[in-house]
Amino acid sequence: MRFHRLQNVQIALDYLKRRQVKLVNIRNDDITDGNPKLTLGLIWTIILHFQISEIHVTGESEDMTAKERLLLWSKQMTDGYVGVRCDNFTTSWRDGRLFNAIIHKYRPDLIDMSRVSTQTNRSNLENAFCVAEQLGVARLLDPEDVDVQAPDEKSVITYVSTLYDAFPKVPAGVDGISPNDVDIKWVEYQNMIKYLSQWIKHNVAMMSDRSFPNNPVELKALYTQYLQFKENEIPLKENEKTKIKNLYKMLEVWIEFGRIHLPPGHHPNDVEKEWGKLIVAMLEREKCLRPEVERLEMLQQIANRVQRDCVNGDDKLTLARIALQSDAKRLESGIQFLHEAEIAGYLLECENILRQQVMDIQLLLDGKFPFADQLVQRVSKLRDDLLSLRAECSSVYSKGRTLTTEQTKIMISGITQSLNSGFSQNFGTNLTPALTPAITPGGLSTPGSTFTSSLTPSLTPALTPGLQPSSVQSYMGSGGVMDPGSLRQLKHMQIRKPLQKSSLADSNMTEEEVNMKYVQDLLVWVEEMQVQLDRSEWGSDLPSVETHLETHKSVQRAIEEFQISLKDARLSEIQMTIPLKLTYSDKLNKLEKQYERLLSCSRERQSNLESLYDFVSHATQELIWLNEKEEEEVAFDWSDRNSNVSKKRDYHAELMMELEEKEEAIKSVQDKAERLMFKNHPAKITIEAYRAAMQTQWSWILQLCSCVEQHLKENAVYFEFFSDAKESMDYLRNLQESIQRKYSCDRSSSLHRLEDLIQESMDEKEQLLQYRSTVAGLVGRAKNIVQLRPRNPESPVRSSLPVKAICDYRQIEITIYKDDECILANNSHRAKWKVINPAGNEAMVPSVCFTVPPPNKEAVEKATRTEQLYQDVLALWHHSHINMKSVVSWHYLMADIRAIRNWNVASIKTMLPGEHQQVLSNLQSHFDEFLDDSKESEVFTLADRTQLERDVAACKEYYQELLRSAEREEHEELVYNNYISEIRNFRMHLEAHEEHLIRQIRTPLERDDLEQSLQRITEHGRKTAELNKLKEDLDVMKEKCELFLRQAAVSPSVPTLSSELTVLIQSMSQVYSMSSIYMDKLKTVSLVVKHSQSAEALVKFYESKLYVEDAMNSDVKSIETVISTLKQWRTEIDEKQEVFHDMEDELKRARLISDRMFKAHNERDFDLDWHKEKADQLSERWQNIHSQIDSRLRDLDGINKSLKNYRDTYSCLDEWVREMEAAQLKAQENKPEDSKALAELLNKQKVLVAEIEQKQSRIDECQKYSEQYSSAIKDYELQLMTFSAMVDSQHKSPLKKRRMQSSSDAIQQEFMDLRTRYTALVTLMTQYVKFASETLKRTEDEERSVDEEKREHGDKVSKLLHWTKQTLNTDGNAVKDSNANTDASNKPQVSVEEMVTKKEQIAEALRATQMMLNKHSDRMTEEEREKAQEQLKSLNQAFSELSQQCLDQTTSAEESLLEKHKEFTEKLEEMCDNLTLTENRLIGHQQQTESAESVTDLQQYQHEHQALQKDVLTNASALNEVIASTKNFLEENRNKLMPDQIAIIESKLEEAKSKAKLINQRAEESRKDLEKVVTTAIKQESEKAAAVERLEESKNKIEGLLDWISNIGSEKESGLDQSDPLSNENGNLPEQTSTKGLIGENDDANGNALETTENDSGRETRGSKDASMDLNKQYDRVKAHHQEILSQQQDLIMATQSAQALLERQANVLSPEEKDKLQKNIQELKGRYEASLTQAEQQMKHVQCVQEELKKFQDDCEEFEGWLNQSEGEIQGLGAPAASLNILSDKLQRQKSFSEDVISHKGDLRFITISGQKVLDVAKACGMGDPAAKNPLLDVDTSGTCSTVKDKLDSAASRYKALHSQCNQLGNNLKDVVDKYKKYDDSSAGLLKWLNISEEEARKQQSDAIAAEPQTLQKQLEETKALQGQMTGHQTSVDTLRKIAESLITSEGDLLSNPEEIQETVGEGGEKK
Repeated sequence: MRFHRLQNVQIALDYLKRRQVKLVNIRNDDITDGNPKLTLGLIWTIILHFQISEIHVTGESEDMTAKERLLLWSKQMTDGYVGVRCDNFTTSWRDGRLFNAIIHKYRPDLIDMSRVSTQTNRSNLENAFCVAEQLGVARLLDPEDVDVQAPDEKSVITYVSTLYDAFPKVPAGVDGISPNDVDIKWVEYQNMIKYLSQWIKHNVAMMSDRSFPNNPVELKALYTQYLQFKENEIPLKENEKTKIKNLYKMLEVWIEFGRIHLPPGHHPNDVEKEWGKLIVAMLEREKCLRPEVERLEMLQQIANRVQRDCVNGDDKLTLARIALQSDAKRLESGIQFLHEAEIAGYLLECENILRQQVMDIQLLLDGKFPFADQLVQRVSKLRDDLLSLRAECSSVYSKGRTLTTEQTKIMISGITQSLNSGFSQNFGTNLTPALTPAITPGGLSTPGSTFTSSLTPSLTPALTPGLQPSSVQSYMGSGGVMDPGSLRQLKHMQIRKPLQKSSLADSNMTEEEVNMKYVQDLLVWVEEMQVQLDRSEWGSDLPSVETHLETHKSVQRAIEEFQISLKDARLSEIQMTIPLKLTYSDKLNKLEKQYERLLSCSRERQSNLESLYDFVSHATQELIWLNEKEEEEVAFDWSDRNSNVSKKRDYHAELMMELEEKEEAIKSVQDKAERLMFKNHPAKITIEAYRAAMQTQWSWILQLCSCVEQHLKENAVYFEFFSDAKESMDYLRNLQESIQRKYSCDRSSSLHRLEDLIQESMDEKEQLLQYRSTVAGLVGRAKNIVQLRPRNPESPVRSSLPVKAICDYRQIEITIYKDDECILANNSHRAKWKVINPAGNEAMVPSVCFTVPPPNKEAVEKATRTEQLYQDVLALWHHSHINMKSVVSWHYLMADIRAIRNWNVASIKTMLPGEHQQVLSNLQSHFDEFLDDSKESEVFTLADRTQLERDVAACKEYYQELLRSAEREEHEELVYNNYISEIRNFRMHLEAHEEHLIRQIRTPLERDDLEQSLQRITEHGRKTAELNKLKEDLDVMKEKCELFLRQAAVSPSVPTLSSELTVLIQSMSQVYSMSSIYMDKLKTVSLVVKHSQSAEALVKFYESKLYVEDAMNSDVKSIETVISTLKQWRTEIDEKQEVFHDMEDELKRARLISDRMFKAHNERDFDLDWHKEKADQLSERWQNIHSQIDSRLRDLDGINKSLKNYRDTYSCLDEWVREMEAAQLKAQENKPEDSKALAELLNKQKVLVAEIEQKQSRIDECQKYSEQYSSAIKDYELQLMTFSAMVDSQHKSPLKKRRMQSSSDAIQQEFMDLRTRYTALVTLMTQYVKFASETLKRTEDEERSVDEEKREHGDKVSKLLHWTKQTLNTDGNAVKDSNANTDASNKPQVSVEEMVTKKEQIAEALRATQMMLNKHSDRMTEEEREKAQEQLKSLNQAFSELSQQCLDQTTSAEESLLEKHKEFTEKLEEMCDNLTLTENRLIGHQQQTESAESVTDLQQYQHEHQALQKDVLTNASALNEVIASTKNFLEENRNKLMPDQIAIIESKLEEAKSKAKLINQRAEESRKDLEKVVTTAIKQESEKAAAVERLEESKNKIEGLLDWISNIGSEKESGLDQSDPLSNENGNLPEQTSTKGLIGENDDANGNALETTENDSGRETRGSKDASMDLNKQYDRVKAHHQEILSQQQDLIMATQSAQALLERQANVLSPEEKDKLQKNIQELKGRYEASLTQAEQQMKHVQCVQEELKKFQDDCEEFEGWLNQSEGEIQGLGAPAASLNILSDKLQRQKSFSEDVISHKGDLRFITISGQKVLDVAKACGMGDPAAKNPLLDVDTSGTCSTVKDKLDSAASRYKALHSQCNQLGNNLKDVVDKYKKYDDSSAGLLKWLNISEEEARKQQSDAIAAEPQTLQKQLEETKALQGQMTGHQTSVDTLRKIAESLITSEGDLLSNPEEIQETVGEGGEKK
């Protein structure tokens, strides 16, 4: 039912009103009836209130609406984004960039702004909505809703507000991070976490270390370091940890939002865990370290004590030694000893010191003290000194006989034993009793004994026991005047003591009478003391009790001292006789009883006095505290002057706490009094008095506490009321000002602002209505406010004032009960008032006991003024609200009127049919609403309303006319649309043709494809046909359109149609022209391609011919064949020149067509440029073919000539060398037999050597021709290689070519072989001549030795024959004589032994003669041979005769047979050993021969072998002699010898024979082998010499190239190039041309100008341009170096090929080491050349890279420096002083924008830094290079570039840092100044306003005459005092204003230009006051 719907809607509306939602003219029936405008308005209001109104933005103003704040937030979020502008909530959001920018601001990882700038609107919107949906933002919009002409504003606002709610915000008053600073803070957080974690881990590891030093100093330093770490570094790091936590709290919202991803270990809890580990490690380290420190400190103290004791002991020993020396001198003088006892004391003290040191040392050793060993040595030294001194003492004093010998021995032995046993025994125990008296008398007396002994006995009794010296001095010092306390003290000190027995002695009295009198006197003294005790008082206060206690203590001492007199009396009882003894005993017994009673009473009194003193002292202390508290509470200020209620509450709380604490103490004192009373203490009167006083005072304090509590409540209510009243007044005044300022409006006020203001005014009305209760509450509370002003003595009471008692007060003069109403008579005293009680008594009573009851006139007036102000504000709001509603209605009406007036027919057409009537109804409804709202408005008059009525009527008439015009134009528009649609279709087809044609024109052809060109011509022909058909259809359409244009000439669409038709026709003509030109172009290009292909084929044909030509053979015929072939090719080329002329003609025609296309349609033909370039290249290649053929013909003529000369010379030399080699071989085969033939051969060889040396000139001439040929052929082959490289670069697929084998290598190798053969021949001849000379010399020596041997042998044989002849003759005669006379003689003439010896000599001579015949028979003449044969016969005959003679004498030689057997056996063994040694020498010689390395060694071995052969022959002859003699011995004595003896000799003989035979065979074989080896070695040596020479040449070549590669670029800076030694060695003779024209005087080898020192220093200081120029120069130098390396490639190839050929041909001649070395050199040459080439190429690339990166860096730097210059100027402008708060606020806003701009440019700085780092990295890589292959020419100096880049980076960073810090400092200064300026404005405005009012009131009071009536005068006086009170109250405001002004003027930054004005304002305020 409708009723229920209305009720439901009303419930919702009521809820919205309770939530203070603005509802303007919305009723429940409007919503129920479905009013769309009001319904949508209500929905928008709900969205605005619940969704948008809570938006708060930095920099917002108070009068901003929610929409304006949201727009400001959007601007702030998108500030700094290029191409993003936020001006409204409609069109600015259409492209979607704003949405993406806001999301990117918070989540840059989700949005790519570079893509956003290139995407379509809908793509951007879709992207933004999808990303926002991922972030939790509901998808309220679709891209189609926003990408329209005018997006719905409210929809966009709603969606943007959801973005605002979804993204993190920094709450007001809370530290937070803006989106701009998130990344910076995150990096800062990560760095802090990283550094703190690293610091913690490092210190945890350090704290875990338990290896402590054993040195106390180091350990103490370690402990001090730990304490410093704990006290200094730990707090700093804790602060840093706290900063991390705070920073994490600020970043936490961004982490939760997803902007930041927190890595593991970066949470503050992780840091806290690591921190906990550090703390635990620190505690454990301290736990371990502290005991160790204490232990070492204790040990250090012990060590210090040991050192001190050592020093002390040394001193003692020094003193003892001095004394000993003195006694020694006395001994020499014969005087008695003086220092014997003193020395003994020193030694004893030193011994005690040593005992203690031994124990200390043991402690140090046990504690492992580091310096214990040193201390042990020190103590040992002291011990040794002590022992030595003891020994000296013993020797000295034993001479003086002061001690007996036995005593001295005992003392020394005891001391020694004590020291050696560790000082375990005492010194005194080792001394004998006889020794002790000798030492003791010399001991020292105790200190002060001398002074004591000097006192006279007469002075001692002067100090009586009863009077102490101090008391006497105090009495005498006071001048004889004593205070009562001193008198009492003196009195107590002068207590009479009993008389001494000696004082009673009298000569007239007997001893017994004296005793009786003495005991009677003692009895009297006891009775007197008893009476005195019984009569003594206890005291009534603390001083008296204390006096009695002190007095009784003196009495107690006297009573106790009486026991001495009592003992004397008992002793005297023994002396008494029987008669008086009983009486004496009775009196003595009575004395004892009375004394016991006296002593008991005295002790009891002392106990009571002590307990009484304890109680009275505590009670007095508590009473003093209670009195102090009473005075404090009574004196407390409860007036209106003391407005600090919190301080009063604290005072009350402290008071109550103190009372609670004191309650226990007072209770304990009371309990103590109860206990004393219960024990019936004698001083119970005093105790009772103190207890009552405490109870009374405690009760009074409690009453005062209740008064304090009452006053505290009333003060709190009083000050709270006035505070609330002041707040209410301030609030209402501010609200009144705000309503006047905020809601003042006129017709110029904007509609949106007014609507928002109306809504806000409704909210304020609700607040006003709610505030009514607050005002009413103030009025009610004012009636119950007490009066505090009378409590101020400065405000005296003028009349009687009723007061009310809040506690009981009883005094003698007045009694007041609680709640009594009294009269305040005088309040001039703050603590006490003069009060009259209800009984009429008047007295001074503490003011704290009273309160001044309400009413408080001041409070009532304050409440009344507040209520009146509230009514004024409510009335002001009502008028403002009516005015705003009327203006809003007027705006709606005027909007409708303006909209209708701005409409035209086109606008009417866009409207739906039902909307026409709705427009008129809306106009009428808005007019009616305006009439209703403007009735009470002050903005509109009656005339205004009449004028608006007329405007509404005119608007309605205009609208009707528009409707009629729209119907008329619809028909014409329909026809127009048909024609325009057809025209656009034509245009679309034509544009398609044009687009296709342009694409074809701009699409290049396959530039060398003739088929594609023809295909393109065919295709374009089809398109041309389609274009012709389209042109015909266009002509038909043109006629129809022209007919319509003539018929509808007035229609507004005619110009459009006409212009469209004209444009279409022009486009058709342009496309048709372009198509025809393009067809001509295609045809021409096809001809150009055809001719260029023919030309290219021709060029390739001849290039391939020239390319595939093989290397030149070293044959004259083949060279002439090549020359004829080249001449034939040149003729053919001349005939084919016409092909290129045709190609050039076609290119010219194509150029003309291309120019036509460019002039007519601005389309350039890029294919033509390519074809022109290709034609030029083909022409150039054709000319190269011409020049190549001509150059080759010239080079081949020179080569042919050089080859002929070389062949002629080479053939002659080759033939001569062959003849010489054959002759030499023949000569070496025919060996001469004697020295004469050998001499003849040697002369012939010397002649041949001379002839060979004469052939050297011919060899040199042949070498010259070969080098000429090699140089020419190398140049020719280099030309071929260059041409081949060019052809390879031109052809896409390089032509296949066989590897060329240079003929120069063959010629050089051929000549090298010839020269090798020549060198071998020379070497062979030289070696052979040398060998022949040595052989001749050796042969002559051998002949001389043979002749000498012959002479010696002849002499020896002659002597033997002569001896034999004589011996035989003598023996014959002897036989004859024996036959005649047998007894003639008993002695034979020759002994058997001598005969045997001679027999052996003859046998040896036979063997020597036979050997000589065998060995030298060929060298002997016939006569010499015959003579030798005769000697041989004679020797045989002599040997036979001598043997026969020996047989005859065998009978006598049997005894010596065994000896001879042994002798022969030993000789055979010795010969076998010699043969073995000779065999070993022969074997060793053979081995040495095999290992010989040179011919000289072999010849030396040959001489040694000949000597060895001589030894072998000598040994053989000796062996033959031994064998012969042995055989003879066997033959002669075989029958006489035993078989085993014969077998031994025979076996030895066989062994010797076999060894001799073997040695002869080996010697002969060795001789033959050695001769063969020597011959072969000589030949090899000659060949090797030749090979070595060639090897040296190859090595020189390779080493030259290696040196060139190593030293390349280091040529001297001279005007001439040095000739290349390597080229000279290879046969290349470079021209020694002058280079002055190419290279200047100051140029290097590459042509780069060498700058002077000044230029070098200048270059270092240049900027980036100089660095770039320097890099360009270095690049040119590196490039020239690269070309130089390439130029040496041919020489490298030649050298390596030559060396490789030598290795292959002469491998058997060269040693492995030489081959390996040469191979390594070849490989090293190749490797180093490739490395140099690669290094040069890499360095070129590096320099290019440096140039590119430097160019990029310079561009970026220039852009960034431009921004820095602009920003520095801007910040200077912002820092200029200003004189207005508005200007400063504006500067602050500009500074914030500028700060964000500075922060955004930090990325540019980072980019520049990265770019600069790239330059530095590339430059560093370029500058470093390869250290192993460093080359000066490749050394690129990038230091200048690096320094320039670093300077720029440092400058940019420092300038940006300075700019950033200046910006931040300026922002802080501006913010500070603005805040202070606002405070200053607020304070100064309120204060000046009050001053003006107060000044007017003061003038008024001064102008009024002083009244005569008391009442009026009293009133004037009160007004004056009130004004004075206000001035006093505002004094604080003036001081505050002055402080604010001073703070503002002294603010940092000098941002104020008017400090004098501010000071003047403050001064005026102070003066007015």
